[in-house]
Amino acid sequence: MSLTQALDATRTGDLWLFRGKSGPDRAIQSLTNAPVNHVGMTIAIEDLPPLIWHAELGDKLTDMWTGTNHRGVQLNDARQVVERWINNYHQRCWLRQLIPRPTASRRTVRSRWSRGWTAPRFPAPRS
Repeated sequence: MSLTQALDATRTGDLWLFRGKSGPDRAIQSLTNAPVNHVGMTIAIEDLPPLIWHAELGDKLTDMWTGTNHRGVQLNDARQVVERWINNYHQRCWLRQLIPRPTASRRTVRSRWSRGWTAPRFPAPRS
């Protein structure tokens, strides 16, 4: 999946996972017992490009919340963050969607539910 496709597919709550091979990256992975060393969460607001909420030591990207450049927790443009972590920090990146797009079967259930359909009832227990 390309970055453009991932940015088009991402929704609020989706996770961006990053994994690097540098010494500090491996130390973070070892000390946290995690396969990744950086995680960000998508914040998708209708009239803005996808944003990532994450914490980092760098202060090169503008925080969209405060309008400043600072270290620590930031809300940054998702494309800028992913490109920075891939190109500058040499990380591999994955998008993990917590709630995948609805499939045909989910749409069918949702449409039945909206029309008042109820699931078959279990037989009443014998007394």
